[in-house]
Amino acid sequence: MQDIIIYNANVVTPDRVIPQGAVVLRDHMIEEVTDSRQVEDRYPHAQRVDAAGDYLLPGFIDIHSDNIETVIQPRPQSMIDFELAMREQEKQLASQGITTMYHSLSIVDAATRKLRTPENLKKLAELIRQFHEGDHLIRHRFHCRYDITNVQCYPLLLEHHITQMVEDLETGEKLSAAAQRAGRTLRVHVKLDTGMSRLGFLWEAGREEETADEIARLCRLPGLEAEGLFTHFADADGSEAYTMAQFDRFLAARAALEERG
Repeated sequence: MQDIIIYNANVVTPDRVIPQGAVVLRDHMIEEVTDSRQVEDRYPHAQRVDAAGDYLLPGFIDIHSDNIETVIQPRPQSMIDFELAMREQEKQLASQGITTMYHSLSIVDAATRKLRTPENLKKLAELIRQFHEGDHLIRHRFHCRYDITNVQCYPLLLEHHITQMVEDLETGEKLSAAAQRAGRTLRVHVKLDTGMSRLGFLWEAGREEETADEIARLCRLPGLEAEGLFTHFADADGSEAYTMAQFDRFLAARAALEERG
């Protein structure tokens, strides 16, 4: 495969911008990032692309977006063809510099959102997989959001071997019942609230033992396999002190759970 040189560009790197920079591509991978004047003689047979002074950046990875729902269902009572919507979204994302999209698929009660029925969710997940494995302009991935309250969709988690977040004992009991009915085991991650005050088993002064006991009960539920424990830092970029306090709570919770086996 012929090498490609994109030259005469303002190349943006993690720590600086290289004026009159060049990027050499080999087999669709970045081979070298350098000054334009240093690549002319070393790659005489490469295809050359003049960036004309434009900025050149790596493709953006969008790690969470439910934009595909808006494209498929632009109005509450109207839905367009799923594949057509995916093709249209690909063009929009590529033009914005997004080269990898993690589609956030919601599984919630679907009384007001036709798109979020179990049938449509499965259809969309399979379509994303087809795009990922077939012709596509960008890379497609998907993940399930936290808000899984539609019990009709629990079998989909088991069918596709999706590891699910559990934020309270009640949700864990529902997932356990679904797993037992299907005769399968569902892997779960336990969400611990160390200070975000949104979702998770609350770990705060005065109720540590109670919370540890609840999580231990969750981990013993039949049909569930607890793989991990995680938390959400509320202000990691702003307050080191608050973040470290959350981290200390997380370590204390982990130690209490290890004592409980």
